[in-house]
Amino acid sequence: MTNLNFKETSDRAFNWYFNAVRKGESYDDAANLFITEVAEQAAMCGLEFDYSWQEECSPEFLWLMIEALASRLKGLNEEQGYAVSSEFYGTFFSFFSDLIFTRSERNPEAFAKHSSYWNDVLWGQLPVNQD
Repeated sequence: MTNLNFKETSDRAFNWYFNAVRKGESYDDAANLFITEVAEQAAMCGLEFDYSWQEECSPEFLWLMIEALASRLKGLNEEQGYAVSSEFYGTFFSFFSDLIFTRSERNPEAFAKHSSYWNDVLWGQLPVNQD
């Protein structure tokens, strides 16, 4: 496929998002940092898109990102050593759900498992939803 390390790219993009929010930047600014980091990493590996990665990435590209982000989100409280706010979880979750939706608009069948896993399965597995 490519030499892009999806776990590393997802981790780097997530770090940009998380740290921006932690420092008081808006969620919109954090989302732009996330999107930019993925775009820059993809470009460094020779991936080119006519419009943007979030509109043109392959199902495999998006699935590998989802796996990495799911792992990160599930362990976020433990990683940070405190309970991360439900607002953070909800906002990041919605942001990435919107990315999945945007990508799936032109080919819903190819991205059905992505949307189903992110929206129907993963949300219930996050620490914010555990008692």
